[in-house]
Formats: sequence, structure tokens, C-alpha cells
Amino acid sequence: MELMTALKVLAEYGEQQDQAFEALADKALAESQDTAVYQVSLSDVSAVLGRYLSGSLAEDDLEDWAMLLDTREEFDCSVVEDYIYALNNPSLMGGISQSTVSTMADLVREQLTG
Repeated sequence: MELMTALKVLAEYGEQQDQAFEALADKALAESQDTAVYQVSLSDVSAVLGRYLSGSLAEDDLEDWAMLLDTREEFDCSVVEDYIYALNNPSLMGGISQSTVSTMADLVREQLTG
């Protein structure tokens, strides 16, 4: 899997997580792709929050996803940094729950629709 495709899969918490993590690990061997950076979008965050709200992702999955995006240099979270920070530090927002994530999802949708 190409590195940018792997980053997109990870940012969207896509179906091919295992292959994406392998590609990310292999990146260390491929110096030519060192400059790859994926811009995490509001749409990415909205999709992942929706998956949590539908029951496809557990609280731990959501927190782990946010931590991955927040700590890896391959992800530019500048557009969504407040959301990623809050999910990576759930105690700041009263924990990850259907209620808090639903509120966050509403805020993201408002930003998407302008």
C-alpha cells in the first residue's frame, strides 16, 4: 500500500488498518517518502465520530485514533486540532460518551456546512 493511501486509511479509521500500519512501519525503510504528510480534514473527523456514534468503534478506539493522529508527524491536524486534542484527552471534556461525541459531531457538521 502506498504511504499516502495508508495515511488516508488511518485518518478515516478505514477498513484496511492492518495494511496501513504495515505501510507506515515500512516508511522508515523508504526514505524517498519521508515528506509525506496527510492533511486531516473535518470530513475525516466527522466520519470517525459517526462510526463511534453508530457503535462501530469503541471509546478506546476513538481515543487511540486521536492519539495516533496527534503524535505522528505524518498527520497535519491543524484544521481539526481542537477535536483531536479533546479526544486524545477525554477527561477534559468529561469523558468520551455518546453525548459528548454527539455534541462534537454536531459542531463538526456545522463547520462543514458553513
